[in-house]
Amino acid sequence: MLYSFLYKENPFFRFAEHLYIGVGAGHALVVGFGNVRNQGWTPLVSGNMMMIIPLILGILLYTRFFKSIAWISRLCISIPIGLGIGLALRGLPAAQILSQIRATLVPLNSINNFILVFGVIGTLSYFFFTTKQTKLVRGLSEFGRWTMMVTFGITFGTAVFGQMSIYMGALYRVLDLWLGLVK
Repeated sequence: MLYSFLYKENPFFRFAEHLYIGVGAGHALVVGFGNVRNQGWTPLVSGNMMMIIPLILGILLYTRFFKSIAWISRLCISIPIGLGIGLALRGLPAAQILSQIRATLVPLNSINNFILVFGVIGTLSYFFFTTKQTKLVRGLSEFGRWTMMVTFGITFGTAVFGQMSIYMGALYRVLDLWLGLVK
C-alpha cells in the first residue's frame, strides 16, 4: 500500500501511512510505560529509594504545560544534558584531540611523513585567519588548500570506485550465474 504512492497519492497510501504512524506511536507509548514501570517503579517499591529522584524529575517535565511554572521543566531537562556533556567532555580531549596530535608528530624520515606533517600544518594555516598573511603563511595555506583538494578528490574517487565495484559484482553475478553468458 505504501508503494502505491509511486503512482499517485490514494486512499490506500493514506491508510497505510496513518496505520504506520499510529502503530509507531502506540509502540512508543507501551515501551515508555514499560520502561518507567520496570526501571523506575519496581525498584522504588522494592526498597531502592534513590529511584524517586528520576521519577520526580520525570513527572516535573510536565510542568511545561503550565505557564507559571514552566521553568521547572527546563531545569529537569538541563540535569541529564549537563551530565551527558560532562561525561562526553571527560574523554573527548584524550580520545580525539590528543590522539590526533600524537599521530601527526612523526619523524620526517620519509616522504609520506613529510607530506603528512606539512599537509596538516598547511591545512591548519589555511583556516588561520587572525594573522597577517606573510609569504610563508600564504605559501603554507596554499599548500594546505591543495592538500585538502587532493584528499577530497581521493576520498570521492574511493567512494565512486567502491560503488562501481559493487555494481560490477552485481552485473557479473547476473551475467554469469543467472544468464550464463560469462565463460
